Parts: sequence; structure tokens; C-alpha cells
Amino acid sequence: MDKGRVNALRKFLNNSIKMSRSALIEMTSVVPLITFDKEFASVSDESEEWDELQDEIYDMPIGYSIGKYNEYFQGAVLRVHGKDVTIFLTGEEWGELRHIEVDDLPIESVSALLEMIEDNMGREIMN
Repeated sequence: MDKGRVNALRKFLNNSIKMSRSALIEMTSVVPLITFDKEFASVSDESEEWDELQDEIYDMPIGYSIGKYNEYFQGAVLRVHGKDVTIFLTGEEWGELRHIEVDDLPIESVSALLEMIEDNMGREIMN
């Protein structure tokens, strides 16, 4: 592959990422996307639902942030409203909420969130 083709692919990828993030921001600017109910996620770790809940939470699109002292926080995307993203932390910080921006989401998560919106659109049309 020559240098020109690699450059064209890189530009195409960068434009696709920008367009995907812009679309997510635009589609959630008025009505936020809520991926799961926070109350549902506050189930006791001693209950029968705990294992199932953990599986569902870990299957959600993820977000992460780096804290003031270089701490790493990762969690499931709970809510997207315009540029603002709320993540439900997993691990030791289970259940705490942190705010990040759409631009901080991995592109795989942006894609999964757009797929959720697409699925919801299909349901709205059918109802």
C-alpha cells in the first residue's frame, strides 16, 4: 500500500469518527439517551439478581476518565445528553457516577450508543 492510500484511509477514518460523535451529540441534545436505570444497578451484591446485573452492566458501552491524581475510572455509559456523558463506575467504585464528554468515549462505545438509538427509532416507528 502506498503512502497516498494510507493518508486517504486515515482521513476517512478521522472524518467518520468526527461525524459519528457529532451525530450522537445532535441526537441526544434534546432528549437524553438513558441506557439503563440507575436504581436497577443498585441491587445488593447479596441478592440473586447480582450476577445477572453485573453481566448486563459489563455488556453496556463503556467510558473512562483519568482523575486528578492519575486514577483510572471505568464504567458503563448510563446517560448521554448532548456532549455530556454520565458513566456508572464499576469495580471498587461500583455505583458512583462520573461525568465525561462524548469526545472521551472510545469509538466502539459511540458506535454501540448509535446502534441503541437506531434500535429505539425502529421501536418508535412500529408503535
